[in-house]
Amino acid sequence: MSKRQRRDLVILAHIREQHGLALGSYGRPRMTEEL
Repeated sequence: MSKRQRRDLVILAHIREQHGLALGSYGRPRMTEEL
């Protein structure tokens, strides 16, 4: 797995965590701001 792929997986995990914590209410604008 390349360095880029590993970084993408970390970002994806963070997105899923935040989405779950927000009970699925985060849309693209708020998620972009969070990241």
